[in-house]
Amino acid sequence: MPNQTGLSNSKYREYEWMVNETSDRPKLTAKGARTRARIVKEAAALIHERGVAGTTLEDVKMAAEVSGSQMYHYFPDKNELVQAVIDYQAETIKHHRKALGNVTCAPSARELPTRGLHG
Repeated sequence: MPNQTGLSNSKYREYEWMVNETSDRPKLTAKGARTRARIVKEAAALIHERGVAGTTLEDVKMAAEVSGSQMYHYFPDKNELVQAVIDYQAETIKHHRKALGNVTCAPSARELPTRGLHG
């Protein structure tokens, strides 16, 4: 997939997997993919800080600087957003492990990379 997002190539590769992960929805434009990625990244940071129960869709909307209609276009409910955050965190950990040379033993919670958790 060509990089037409305006992101640097390394940043684009970091988010490319999030572009069209839901097969039952129409493919996103480059701008739509950036918006969705921004929402997920902000949601991940808020959930890390406040927990799922302490994070509202309104909080995420404000942090990601999107309108209500944009928020609900990408994530009709909180469950879908939380699943996207889980997928994002799993991919972040997978990329970190790959960068560390495919560590074969499971790291402790203290050893897990936190970069993706904080944005």
